[in-house]
Amino acid sequence: MALDSTKLETALAADPSSITKLFAGDGTTAGIMSTLSKAISTYSQTGTGLLTQHTSDLQARITGYTGNINRAQDRLDAFQALLQKEFTQMDTTVTTNNSDLNFLLNQSALGSNK
Repeated sequence: MALDSTKLETALAADPSSITKLFAGDGTTAGIMSTLSKAISTYSQTGTGLLTQHTSDLQARITGYTGNINRAQDRLDAFQALLQKEFTQMDTTVTTNNSDLNFLLNQSALGSNK
């Protein structure tokens, strides 16, 4: 949207009150400023405006995403604990088996020395 300053000056010179009516209205019809004010109010009205509703909707989505992230993190933490427990059990088994193997090898070596 652009304002043609030449046309505005011509209109002001010809009929200054028409510009006032255009912007402020004439009492029976709303002017540009009144219409613009209503449009802005639709967006910015406290509690019920479109911007407030949009902000609330976005906040609800963020809350939902945060819940999803927290639940996923809980699952990952539980899986990590399970893997660590299994690794510890496996490590204990390997250590026990190595100890048993060493014992048997020592017994075998002692038996062959006789």
